[in-house]
Amino acid sequence: MTNDEQQTTTGALSVYDPYYEAGSRLLTWETIKGEAVFTGTAAPHLLQLAWEDAARRTRIEVVAYAVLPDHVHLLLVPSTATNWERFTRAAQSDFDAAYQAVQGLPEPVLVWKVGYRMQQIDDERKFAACIDRIHYDPVHHGLVERPEEWLYSSYERWIERGVYRLGWGWERPERLIEV
Repeated sequence: MTNDEQQTTTGALSVYDPYYEAGSRLLTWETIKGEAVFTGTAAPHLLQLAWEDAARRTRIEVVAYAVLPDHVHLLLVPSTATNWERFTRAAQSDFDAAYQAVQGLPEPVLVWKVGYRMQQIDDERKFAACIDRIHYDPVHHGLVERPEEWLYSSYERWIERGVYRLGWGWERPERLIEV
């Protein structure tokens, strides 16, 4: 495979560099008992609104995401003195309240497993692998055959940035094999 062909399908590391910042984190939230809460369009949209508001309040930037039926991946770039717990509590409780209202439920809903997984991203290589993992996850879980078929991720944004090209993720990306 030529260097140009490899960049077309996997993305050269240099295209990720402008987006990497030290202190970036991969945050994963899971639903209680793996319940498929994020099906349809309403719940993923409500969740995105909730994390966008929490991100503004906590000065965190969400640079990549994927909302799957029973879990969510967010790649976050912090501002100074970031409080990850505050961000998580705000986003999850705002979603819970909105979801309860939309569903017309009389009692508060319990959606989230207690706690969350967080991975610190130490360098550009891990940052690139993390973004690839997020966007490939719907394929990995058998929800779609190609990343562009999954509507609830930032994949299109990364295509617009020139990081991905048509054909990326149609096979397991090489960077994911390394990680």
